Amino acid sequence: MLGFLAFVALAIIILPVTILLAVIFGLLTLGSLLLLIIALGLLAEMGLGLAFWISTGYLAQIILSLVVGTIVVEAVRAGRGRGGRVLPLVVGLILYALLRAIPILGLIIRLAVILLGLGAISNWVWRRFRRSPSQPTPITTS
Repeated sequence: MLGFLAFVALAIIILPVTILLAVIFGLLTLGSLLLLIIALGLLAEMGLGLAFWISTGYLAQIILSLVVGTIVVEAVRAGRGRGGRVLPLVVGLILYALLRAIPILGLIIRLAVILLGLGAISNWVWRRFRRSPSQPTPITTS
């Protein structure tokens, strides 16, 4: 959910900033930069949309399929799910495809997978780029 909110917030912020910069450069008689600013703003919006489409369309399903596949392979054969990632991924993707084939439940499963996958991606990004609390340097006296 946090990932979706971040995408929406960025999309809402980029468009007004693009318009504001275009107006400012237009008023400052920097009209030659006007087209460039508008093009860069639209390119940023398209890039953000593409990143959102890829993360909801593919990454979320892959991540959750890998996690579920690892759990299933570990339950069937202990120690087998931790060694490689191909077998758990294939098992998870097959389970996901089978559950998606159920008419009404498939839509609910897809929504749950997208939300859980985006949550896992945003959790990974948060942990990866979060700064650890700085440790004070010890003072040594001689």
